[in-house]
Amino acid sequence: MATHSEINKLVLHTAAYEGSDYDIEDIDQWHRDRGWMMVGYHYFILKDGTVQRGREDHMIGAHVKGHNTGSLGICIQGHGDYEEWTPEQWDAVVALCIRKMDEYDIPVEEIYGHRAFTDMKTCPGELVDMNEVREQIDLAAIAPIEPVPVEPPENIRVATIDELSDEIKS
Repeated sequence: MATHSEINKLVLHTAAYEGSDYDIEDIDQWHRDRGWMMVGYHYFILKDGTVQRGREDHMIGAHVKGHNTGSLGICIQGHGDYEEWTPEQWDAVVALCIRKMDEYDIPVEEIYGHRAFTDMKTCPGELVDMNEVREQIDLAAIAPIEPVPVEPPENIRVATIDELSDEIKS
């Protein structure tokens, strides 16, 4: 089992299946049908932005050959070669990645698409620009700038226009 300190990267996937008439339970069954003990991903993001739990974080995934240890697999519903992520999926991907980056001290540079580890996959899809994904996550992770408190200036005399005009004339 992986420990918190061993988790050092996030790997994004696509379900490579168009539509939205399936969820994490279906993917679990697809993976079991392939002989795996359970779903290989740690998280699954539906088109409506719902994040479903797959494997627990401490369990080694089965989602990216040669890099399962030390990584968390996040799969996005749809087919990234033919369907863009919904705005809700974008929000969920960004929020989940930021949460896991904070939890495991993972830098944004350690967020990959599955295709970074194999020439046989386009995952998370040809329509997904991983540089844009990392940029969006990085921008969202920046804490909002605290407003500087504005204090009234000192030693400024308040007067009406007429009073000031009278003083200038004299």
